[in-house]
Amino acid sequence: MGISFARQSFGGSFPEIWRGECKMLPAGFKLTSTISVGTVIRRGTLVEVDFSNLTAKVAKRAVVLTGGTATKPRIGKGHLFAVGDVVTKEGSGSASPSISAIDTSNASYDTLTLSAEYSGLTTDDVLVEATAQGYYDAESTDEGALKVVANNATPDTGEIKLSVANANYHGSKTLAANDYVILKNAEELCTPNMVVGEELKYSDKGIPTLDVAYQALVIRPNLLYVVPDKWLDGGCCLKNNHEIKFIKQ
Repeated sequence: MGISFARQSFGGSFPEIWRGECKMLPAGFKLTSTISVGTVIRRGTLVEVDFSNLTAKVAKRAVVLTGGTATKPRIGKGHLFAVGDVVTKEGSGSASPSISAIDTSNASYDTLTLSAEYSGLTTDDVLVEATAQGYYDAESTDEGALKVVANNATPDTGEIKLSVANANYHGSKTLAANDYVILKNAEELCTPNMVVGEELKYSDKGIPTLDVAYQALVIRPNLLYVVPDKWLDGGCCLKNNHEIKFIKQ
């Protein structure tokens, strides 16, 4: 009788941490980032740990792929973005639309629907989760502070009309005449100091926690996003934690 050979395939990915070895912080850290149910947070994902509150937020970033638009950019699979996230283009910060929908139906990429057109967004740009661009509370002595006036503002003397400030205000009070605000560009939300040490498939049950590594050799090409040079010292050490090193293998 003939021999029949059957092909089997198994899911998996290239290892993110060299030899799988890392040193873990004790206990878990409460995840403060918004994550879609079913999303896998892989080992080596960069995180910002707050030891005072025992919390962690993940770095969300993705390269824009060809074929999308300024309101519906395409990004690769495996990203951590979720509906409601505010994003900006790395190196810009002049706009900060939010994600209103994510289409995952294509096998090769996901499509984000942005709340507003991102002028100038193009292939190979990097989208990052960010603070909102706009006006924030300030003191009169702060450099760049603008005085809020009810009408007839004169920008050359450091004034801004109340209705203009209110249209893009992200402070903590109800603005009124004689208050002060300052215009801030969007900034990346996460400044990492650790990496995820154990993979987590996110669910909405219980309190999600991350197991975090304080020492690891992260295999840079196996991460799902580009690690920017601004986060590194000497091209390999995480700036805020030299025990985390990025290597190419």
